[in-house]
Amino acid sequence: MHLPSGRDAHLAAGDTLTLHSAQAIGLLAGAESAGEDHAGIKLYAGQGDVELQAHSAELAFAAEGLVRLLS
Repeated sequence: MHLPSGRDAHLAAGDTLTLHSAQAIGLLAGAESAGEDHAGIKLYAGQGDVELQAHSAELAFAAEGLVRLLS
């Protein structure tokens, strides 16, 4: 499936949206510029947990600046 867009593109689901790939899923934001509000990539859960897992390898976090973990 190819979803090209010259400007904005939105994908929405009324219930559940799940992405699966046999190989990899890559996300890239800000390749040309940071955007008007410097949004980058954000993950939100209105309710419930946000969960990150690496099942058979390491989970790495990297930043040019400060890395913050808040609770």
